[in-house]
Parts: sequence; C-alpha cells; structure tokens
Amino acid sequence: MKQFLVVDLNDPSFNYIVNDLSSLINEMYEVELMNGESFENVNQWFNDDHKIFEIEGIIKEIKEIN
Repeated sequence: MKQFLVVDLNDPSFNYIVNDLSSLINEMYEVELMNGESFENVNQWFNDDHKIFEIEGIIKEIKEIN
C-alpha cells in the first residue's frame, strides 16, 4: 500500500500520513470546492503549501527508547 507524508510548509506541526492525496485535498478544501472552485485550483494551492513525501517501507511506533 502506498502512503504519503504531507507536511504543511507554514506550520510543520501540521503533518499527515495518508493513503489518498485526493481525499485529503477534498477534505481540506471542502468549502472552496462546494463554492465552485475547481479541483485543479485547490490542488495547486495544496501543492504550494505542502511538501509531500512518498513512504516506502514500514513505519513502526516505538513506545519506549532504551
């Protein structure tokens, strides 16, 4: 399964790991899309404001560092 790490360039504390970038964009820009903005425009805004990394491999949570 392909996953993506999405980091907000204006505030890196806002970051997401998602399977579907289109769904994330639709969710983040739901109001603009409902008000008639094109997906192409909101997609460009998304790309201007975020850095996107493709995740290869496995991410494991470490509960305790020894």
